This record gives sequence, structure tokens and C-alpha cells, in this order.
Amino acid sequence: MNEKILEVVERFIKTPDLIEETAAASGEYYFRSKGHYFSILKRNERTLGKSKYGTYTFYIYPKWDNSLQHLAEVASVDEEGITSVAFHESELPVGLTDPLQDLYETVKGKYANIDHILDDILDEPSF
Repeated sequence: MNEKILEVVERFIKTPDLIEETAAASGEYYFRSKGHYFSILKRNERTLGKSKYGTYTFYIYPKWDNSLQHLAEVASVDEEGITSVAFHESELPVGLTDPLQDLYETVKGKYANIDHILDDILDEPSF
């Protein structure tokens, strides 16, 4: 896997505020950062079996110029019609802790607005 891809994935994990917008469709989370579009897919091994690509795949959509929600709607049914570049878990160097799993959980948390919920609770005065 390209070293720059790993750097980008790590940056999203360490700085989740770079993830500006999120959408979800079919076990995949789509997100936008600095005008670029991405997604992280988690395959369900129970229903799909073991994939040669691994459990997670990170996609970049270099030519997408529509809304994030539209990307989520279209990509989940017509992946061949959209230009994307995929980086699969199976391409990670052996022994590397899986950053794609961490990215999936980071984007999922952004989508669910977890930080806002936790901050709201923590901002309440204690009794």
C-alpha cells in the first residue's frame, strides 16, 4: 500500500476534525475533507465470507464533483460508474496494526456525532 495513503489514513484518525461531512450506505461510510471525497467500507464476513481484499477498503473518489449524499446513493448501487481508487486491508504490510479499522471507527463516530453527544454530557455541571 502506498505510504502516502497510510499517512492520510493516520491523519484522519489523529485529527478527526479533518472529516467535514459524513454519509452512510450499505455498511460503508462516505466522507469529505478539504473538498475531496472518500469512503471506508467494512465487509460483513458472516454474510459475504472471507474476502481476498480483507475486511476493510479505503476509497478515494478523485473526480467526484457532486454532493456527498449523492455519492453514497450512487456508489452503493453503481460502483463501476464512478471513478475510484481502492486501497484494501490485504495490501497492508504484515504485522501492521490495521489503520483501516481505526479509520472506519473514526468515521462511524463522526457520522453518529458521538463527540458532540459526549461533550454535551460532560459540559453539564456535576452534582
